[in-house]
Amino acid sequence: MPEKIVRPLARTRSLSAPSSASRLVQSQAQRLLPVGELAQLPSSTAFQYDIAVMDDHGRIASKAILRDLGWSPGHVVDMSAVNGNVVIQSRPGSAFRVTSKGLVQIPARIRHWCSLSSATRVLLVAAPSNDLLVVTDIAVLDELVRERCAALSEGDAS
Repeated sequence: MPEKIVRPLARTRSLSAPSSASRLVQSQAQRLLPVGELAQLPSSTAFQYDIAVMDDHGRIASKAILRDLGWSPGHVVDMSAVNGNVVIQSRPGSAFRVTSKGLVQIPARIRHWCSLSSATRVLLVAAPSNDLLVVTDIAVLDELVRERCAALSEGDAS
């Protein structure tokens, strides 16, 4: 299977020429985490979890998660939509930042692609050792619980 690159949705300022835009996209694509690498985090990776409610501007508050990641107001991040999830990583030079109030604000285009609307409860999954935050709809927990209950009823749970 060919390796896919997660492309950022970075707001860019006016660029001087199309060739500059082309170089910008290529350099961003080279710096981004391949989608397959998300599934290949070491089994020893420690995760931190939180549940938050996204407001109508796409803002999410989780002081504990941001503290664990070491992200303070002004911290520069890239955001990408990957299979209905928002993947956020530190990226020097990106256009996105943790807000001055310590919130993560997901742009409307990414929220739309991930089917996240205002007042949506989201699951935050942080892998601090990988400087990675994944934001997903809380419905993934419903799916997990259904699977576990099915396994319990079949006696397959451990």
